[in-house]
Formats: sequence, C-alpha cells, structure tokens
Amino acid sequence: MTSPNAAAAQVQALVKQVRAVLAGKGAAAFVQLHKALRDADRDGRGLLNYAEFEVVLGRSGIFLTRPQMTSLARRYDPTRTRSVDINAFVSDVAGRLNGTRARIVDDLFHELLRPGTTAVTAQAALERFRADRHPLVLAGAMSAARIKAEFIENLQAFAQDGTLDRDAFHGLFTFVGASTPDDDQFVKEIAYVFSVEDKGVHHFQRREGGEIDPAYLASVAQVLKEKVRQKTRGSESEAYTLTRVFRHFDLDDTGTVDADEWTRALERFGILMPDKEGAALFQAHVTDGSGRIAYGDFVNDLYGIEH
Repeated sequence: MTSPNAAAAQVQALVKQVRAVLAGKGAAAFVQLHKALRDADRDGRGLLNYAEFEVVLGRSGIFLTRPQMTSLARRYDPTRTRSVDINAFVSDVAGRLNGTRARIVDDLFHELLRPGTTAVTAQAALERFRADRHPLVLAGAMSAARIKAEFIENLQAFAQDGTLDRDAFHGLFTFVGASTPDDDQFVKEIAYVFSVEDKGVHHFQRREGGEIDPAYLASVAQVLKEKVRQKTRGSESEAYTLTRVFRHFDLDDTGTVDADEWTRALERFGILMPDKEGAALFQAHVTDGSGRIAYGDFVNDLYGIEH
C-alpha cells in the first residue's frame, strides 16, 4: 500500500508533468485548459466526474496512464464522490505568484492604475504590452503576433468586465507566467514587454521638450558597454560579444543593420528606449546615408579599435 507521503509526491510529480506539457503549448494553454474544463461542467458546480476529466485532459494533449489518471483525480476529489474539483486542479497546475514575481506584477499594477481607482483596465494593459520586446521574439523563437494573441486570450479570461482588480491581475499573471518556470526569466519578460523598471533592464526615459541632449544619447554607450561586459562569456572579447549579437539580426549578411534590427540588438542587452530617442541614436550612427549602420564600424568605435 502506498504511503500518504509517497502518494502526495506522486501527485506533485503528475501536476508538474501536466504543467510541462501545457508550457510547451504556449502561454495561453493554461487558460485554454481551464475553459475546456468549465465548458465540460454542464451544471456549473465546478466538478467533473473522472471520465469527463480524463476526456478533457486528453483533448488538451495530456495523456496519462490509467493509474496516474486515477491518482490525479482522487487528489482533487474532496467529497470522495468521484468528482474532480476543476478550479483546485487548475490552480495547482498554474501555480502561484511567489514574492519575486508578485513584486514586479504589483509594480506594473500600480503603474497602470488610474488615480482614485482600485482596478486597471484591460485596455491600459493591452496598450502597454509590447509583444515585439518579448525575449522569445527577440530571440527569433516566436512571432510577436502569437505572443500578443496569447496575452489577449489570457487577458480576456480575467477581465470579463473590462477591468482587473489586484486579485484578478495576480490571477492573470499567474497564468501568463505558468509557462515560464524560471523566476528571473519571468521578471525579464514582464520588464521587457511592459517597460517595468528592473535591475536587469535599463529604460532610458523620454526628455520633455526641446532637442535630445547629446549627452543623453552618449550615456547609452556606457550602459551598453556594461551590459555587454555582463553577457560576455569566458575568453570571448566584449567587442566580439556585441558583434555576434548584431550578426544574429543581420539576416542578409551584409555587415549592416536597419533601424528595427538595431533596436532588437540593443534590447537583447536589456536597453529599451522611447521611439524618438531610439531613432535619434540610430541616425547618429548612420554615416553613409544608406539608412543602415555598419555594425563593425560601430563596435570598433565603441571599443576604440582601429579600423
């Protein structure tokens, strides 16, 4: 007979297995599973019998052996009536916001919160969301369109009246972050796509009025050099590290990058700039009127390497 501790460990392992399967399907997979379970709950009691539960999981791409399925279902059958509590199950699979995650989510919540209100609007969250700055997009692993679609699907699930109070906001980002097991990576994603200040991301703020101060743009070079230094591996030189990243975005292998490629390369090092300042910085390094930067020359100039 299996001991209670062994049974609990087995269920915990199964929950992690389900979480891993869903994470591989994308950030919207968790809310999709929750919706599928609720749709199968015809009487709205929040319960499914074991057979219904197994069918929904199978349709969601989660296939367990019969003993595994029975163990999982029994864990979420508080009344011992062969009825699975679907909300408790999904809550465990999605996990919870720990202190590290909750801090940046709360920072974002208060930034989006309008004076005199206790809830943020879905529109404000969506307007702030920049899918093109998501680390998976910057790495070329996923399209910005898919990242945005997944966020919208999660957002709609938690902002049914168009607003999110703090609890709903936490719920949203619990589901959003369920596909990102690493806390540092989660924080990085939120910092990037919502421009929330984090120690790993440098946000250059817009100056009000007038021309852009050259000293303001010059400061980017110093920050960039420090970011490059932090990312340089082993015996690799800092100049090579920076060149390697530019080359990654130089898809046509011309030795040059356009404005979009330039911006994405800087974002890879955690440097985010308002559009006006970003454009000014780019133009400051276009030397031949081509609308492109020869990044080899830029790297040489940055590190004082003779051409």
